[in-house]
Amino acid sequence: MVRRAFFAFLPGVARPGVASPGVASLGVAIISASLLTGAGTAPAQAADICAAPAALVSAASMRQLPRTSAALTQKHNLRIVAVGSSSTEGTGASNPSKTYPAQLDTILEQRLPGAAVEVINKGVGGETAAGTLARLDRDVLSLHPDLVIWQLGTNDALRNVDAKTFGTQAVEGIRRIRDAGADLMLLEPQFLPKQVGNATYSAYVDAVRTLGAAHGLAVFRRSDVMKSWLESKQFTPATMLSADQLHMTDASYHCLAQLMADALVPATMPAVQPPANQAIKLLSGPNAVRSMEKPR
Repeated sequence: MVRRAFFAFLPGVARPGVASPGVASLGVAIISASLLTGAGTAPAQAADICAAPAALVSAASMRQLPRTSAALTQKHNLRIVAVGSSSTEGTGASNPSKTYPAQLDTILEQRLPGAAVEVINKGVGGETAAGTLARLDRDVLSLHPDLVIWQLGTNDALRNVDAKTFGTQAVEGIRRIRDAGADLMLLEPQFLPKQVGNATYSAYVDAVRTLGAAHGLAVFRRSDVMKSWLESKQFTPATMLSADQLHMTDASYHCLAQLMADALVPATMPAVQPPANQAIKLLSGPNAVRSMEKPR
């Protein structure tokens, strides 16, 4: 039987010493804490450039992802919708199969050979939280996902969107996704060497973590993971980011997908087995994976 424990990235915390008047207006108190110290890096073999510091990963109960857990343990199929901006759409990838959602789909199918897995890419380059809200029903909720991965904050930060407005929009999106019965994971902005020292950009990274902490959501700490790749020389700026030094590459999208798969389904999890005398139903439309759970 599939274990009901899933890995999730620790809910975010504010960086001590970074003061931003906009973040306070999000309506959620920023939690000040330091990353765990003394924690080692997950064993990195020569070929594993994706390894991330153990301090960024923690075991979590299925409380954060109840529908995802049920989809794998009861229905044996899983539909994920990835929504957000260019990091989701895949700007910087050499072809659509190299985007993080496409690579996540491949990795999950390999880890869950007895399950029907579908990861749908609904990213739109340049989008802010307001843009996602405007198309949320049409492009995301109409697909009846078990899990939504919402990548947000980068363009809002780069365009200096009012922090209170961003917070209000993000909370509205969280509410609507949860009311639809789907699980939600937040994907924070990427680490950008050119934005080091930009208090506004850092504040938006913290804001996404704070939203996760306040609403009990898993948050993939992309910024810190990418920073650790550079510090450990697993990547260089040229291999981690495209020529524009903004978007990720095939290799870093692959690592993002691999670590996100770890957050959802540990690599050591036993394979999902089809129910006795019952073939796995192929995904054929939105209703194929619609949950029978009542919306939370």
